[in-house]
Amino acid sequence: MKKQLLIILGILAMYSCNNKNNENQTKDSIISSNNALLATKVEIDCRIPFDNENNPNWVKGLNREKFVNNIFSKILSGKFTEIYKRDEKYTISNVEDRMGVKFDTTITFNKKTNKNDTSINKTEINLSEIKEILFNEEWKFDKKEFGFEKKINSWSFIRKFYRQNDIKQENPRYLITFQIKRNEDTKPELKIASDFTYIFEFRDEYLDRVGLDKKGLLNYLIPNIESGKIKVFDPIYLVDKSKRVFTPQQFKNYTEIDFADKDVSKEINKMIFIEDWYLDEKTFNISKKVKALGFVENKYDDKTGEWTDKILFFIFFE
Repeated sequence: MKKQLLIILGILAMYSCNNKNNENQTKDSIISSNNALLATKVEIDCRIPFDNENNPNWVKGLNREKFVNNIFSKILSGKFTEIYKRDEKYTISNVEDRMGVKFDTTITFNKKTNKNDTSINKTEINLSEIKEILFNEEWKFDKKEFGFEKKINSWSFIRKFYRQNDIKQENPRYLITFQIKRNEDTKPELKIASDFTYIFEFRDEYLDRVGLDKKGLLNYLIPNIESGKIKVFDPIYLVDKSKRVFTPQQFKNYTEIDFADKDVSKEINKMIFIEDWYLDEKTFNISKKVKALGFVENKYDDKTGEWTDKILFFIFFE
């Protein structure tokens, strides 16, 4: 099992972010009703690749080609115009430019008219270059209702491409194509991704900027897990989709961490999200349903002399 989970961590590492009620929980078992992440709000920029060649089941339900083609066809036809770059309203020409469209002028002599004919050729947009999606989100971990909520303020496609002189394709470039902002009247109902799984990596300098209190979150979770008030699940779920509940003693034996004796907030450096995504076909707003949350410990192995990742546990919200 340990080997399987380490392999999974290696695959999941490709998926990183730059920085309701659970039937198994009761309201009486939760300490407080405020946000477990911090006092006000957490605003995160979360960048996620679409592809996972090693385990495509993790992105099942997300038809990248259909999703991308649908968005671009509406924008390039002028049927959807609410596109931006920050506060600047974008046009079709702006989007074409971000997608690398080039215009070439050809002049040919017309013998019949004895005049030069001018034609303008436009290169085609290569939608296969859309490799990632960037979200700006607000996070809330409600301790009373026991649910992890994400409010998406905006999202953008990211284009991955190479310069013409980069023959070996060793230095990819990444470019944000456009931004779609939140419409408060939106109602995303079309499911476009199921059990989408990816990693968010804690970076201390980033956490300080966005206000995410990692230590406070763990200080809330660990005592409630050890007392049995919050149920946690064996990370073998990523291998066989089985939900095996850890007893407090099994949790202690598996993690091999004396949480009372040490501050693990520096060693637990990643969270794993498992989500369903929904799209509003009119506003192109996206919503996320966080189904599960996992935690990863990064520790030094004295035997190998290397740092390794270990998935400690999962929390399910449904």
